[in-house]
Amino acid sequence: MNNLVIATFPIVPGKTKEITDFLMEIIPDTRSYKGCISLELYLDETKNIYTLVQDWESLADYDKYVEWRQSTELFKTFDSLVIGGGAGIHMAQHGKSVATW
Repeated sequence: MNNLVIATFPIVPGKTKEITDFLMEIIPDTRSYKGCISLELYLDETKNIYTLVQDWESLADYDKYVEWRQSTELFKTFDSLVIGGGAGIHMAQHGKSVATW
């Protein structure tokens, strides 16, 4: 992986189908954004949490992507789907891989 970004989304009870449909709608645009190498989406059904694992050419590309999404007000949609709204999404940027086994 080049630049790892991991996002976790604690889903509002009863909203799993709605957030799944929403993510499936927007992820193709994320994947085609400049610098996005790959995306993997995982659902922990026991905890009702989505984890989105992203690989980016650079964290600068990822930052530009986030700015674009914020300008479209897309994150407001998460207010009714994620516990804590947009602020409930935990983002972790890990930068370049140091070693792989």
